[in-house]
Amino acid sequence: MDAPVAPTLINQSVNQDVSFNYTFAAFTDVDISYGDALSYTATNVPSWVTLNSGTRTFSGLPTNANVGMITITVIATDLSGVT
Repeated sequence: MDAPVAPTLINQSVNQDVSFNYTFAAFTDVDISYGDALSYTATNVPSWVTLNSGTRTFSGLPTNANVGMITITVIATDLSGVT
């Protein structure tokens, strides 16, 4: 089984008290054509952000307490557990 390949993910910014939504492009995986499927998770996700893995969308509403830079890592895992 081959590992999924990440697309180029675009850095995002958002102002406090403004709704945030970002849908990232699907990862590619040569095994998809053989019935494989991908699931998505993320690490270092702050409490004000949620990930809808089905739509690959991050969303949330940052407040003044959330000002600053964060780095979120997106992980795609195929049915064989390869990331």
